[in-house]
Amino acid sequence: GAAEDAFATVSEESVRRLAGGRRITGAASGGRGPLLGGRYRVDRQLRPNSSVWLARDLDLGQPVVVKRHRRRDDGEFLRVARALSRLNHPCVARVLDFGITDEGPYTVLEHLDGVPLNALAAPNGYRLPGALLDTVARSLAGALTALHEAGVTHGAVGMPRVVLSPDGTVKLTQFDPGRTSHEADRADDLRRLGELLHQLGAPPTDLAAPDPQRRATALSDLTRGVPAMPRGPHQVYELLGPLRVASRMPDGNRRPVEIADPERQALLAMLLLRPGNVVTHAELDEGVRGREPSGPAPSGTGAHIARLRLDLNGIASLPEGYALHTSTDTVDIALCQTLVTAAEELREEGDLRAARDRVTVALALFRGTPLDGVPGPAARTARTRLTHLHLTLHRTAAELDLDLGEFARVATDLTALLHDHPAREDFRRLQMIALRELGRTAEALESYEEYEALGGRIDPALEELHRELLDTHRAPRVSPDRTCVTYDLADGSDVELLPLVAELIEAAGLTAREHALRPSPTGYEILLKTDRAMERLLEATVTRLPAALSELPAEVRVGGLPAGVHLTVTFWPDGEQHRAAHDTLRAELAAHAAASCVAVAPGLVDPYTVSALGLRGMSGSPIAYWYRMITAPGLDRQHR
Repeated sequence: GAAEDAFATVSEESVRRLAGGRRITGAASGGRGPLLGGRYRVDRQLRPNSSVWLARDLDLGQPVVVKRHRRRDDGEFLRVARALSRLNHPCVARVLDFGITDEGPYTVLEHLDGVPLNALAAPNGYRLPGALLDTVARSLAGALTALHEAGVTHGAVGMPRVVLSPDGTVKLTQFDPGRTSHEADRADDLRRLGELLHQLGAPPTDLAAPDPQRRATALSDLTRGVPAMPRGPHQVYELLGPLRVASRMPDGNRRPVEIADPERQALLAMLLLRPGNVVTHAELDEGVRGREPSGPAPSGTGAHIARLRLDLNGIASLPEGYALHTSTDTVDIALCQTLVTAAEELREEGDLRAARDRVTVALALFRGTPLDGVPGPAARTARTRLTHLHLTLHRTAAELDLDLGEFARVATDLTALLHDHPAREDFRRLQMIALRELGRTAEALESYEEYEALGGRIDPALEELHRELLDTHRAPRVSPDRTCVTYDLADGSDVELLPLVAELIEAAGLTAREHALRPSPTGYEILLKTDRAMERLLEATVTRLPAALSELPAEVRVGGLPAGVHLTVTFWPDGEQHRAAHDTLRAELAAHAAASCVAVAPGLVDPYTVSALGLRGMSGSPIAYWYRMITAPGLDRQHR
């Protein structure tokens, strides 16, 4: 293009002679193209009659860009290229290598994903959102500042040499190291930057002022966002349901953008599914119409893109296809992925509540079937993938709710989901676990039977859960609505009991919905609302109480525990029909307490729990209650 007229082009004959070293002209054998510098296989020109070539770094196995330069002063080229190769700035494309062959100087640059700024030109001019224009201005000002401070200039600042990456990073590339780096060259860089920003609609600056100090101040101001760029609308794209587009105005209002034509919807969806990246003409035609074109792309595609450009900003047109730059827009699938990533990280860190909050927000983005009604194979494939993501998020939500003790919520949510997705084994398994934790074993078994009736292979984990539920369902256990747990100081000691009880509640992982704590005349009572909550608190009490008691302050200790501190803990069914027996037990333990102990009603624990926790049965037929004496941690094994 016009911006590259000042650079020497490389003929095919010249490229054939580029091979194997800084000054070697013999052709390399094998491979698809010639070698440059012994490691870069030159493939093709990025544009016709261009001095820029796509190549491959054979050492690292990755694409790079080779640029040939007009031969001027070899010494100055090497000095500038060396300085560029040492420069590390986020807005400057990295120079990976450089050299001089018989054909002249060359540089090897990183290959950038994205689109050149000039590709955003439309018949009605450039219409960059204010936020993107601000990013471009700040980034290019920072890039030129870094170049000039390194003692080099760019030499050809222009739109084709500015690349917008999909994530919104702006990079200046395609330098001209053969030029000198005097004050006039730095002034030329700033003048060209000013012209570029003016084309994009930025306010006037002093970048072309005759006074060097005014130019330097203008450049410094741009890096700080001065002057402020014009505010304009930005787009909001929603694909997690029927395709919807709106423009959010600077005042916060949303103006719907009507995309009525189905084929136009399909084209827009394809661009949004690969934001900031080029989608080729062939890919667009196949993804929309379901066929691979035998010739040039149909003219209808260009007409549809031209119509979209009247309403939308950020559509880039390139010889090989189109791209839609959305880094400053709102795209619901990008927001969803950000939330999913954040939830995964929070879950890994153990912050389950915050992770669940992120999943909740992600689920709220879905408005039905993704891309509902959008035609074409590409939309159909995306619809399947996004629907799978939606269901996976529901599974993640259920897993987090189980970890948080929100069993009723899991049971309710998954029962509704299983109505629409009865064959989802993961939903079925999690629902059955929630029902088990709620004490609704019969419903869990019924759910399994429904799944079994569908036919097909049953996962071993689900079969194991089914066996556990059957064992539980057959066991002769009391299933009270609630369990009453008491922590009593048998001798009226003035020990502060609340911190110890709170520590056990936390160790058991009890949620606010699972328990209620209240003071009693001799200590504290806890009302537990599920069997699972009772099991967790019993385990925490038996295993952690010895250490907790041993840490209480005391002048005299007996067997490692504070002398005179006798704590009795009871687990008993709640309710009027059980109160008399419970009160009798507490009085008996208080009257005969010579040491701390835990007592459990016989119907609350199964044989496995009795064995695992080392409980003993109080003599009688049937057993009156199970108990465990609390001794210092070092003596604990003697009482197992």
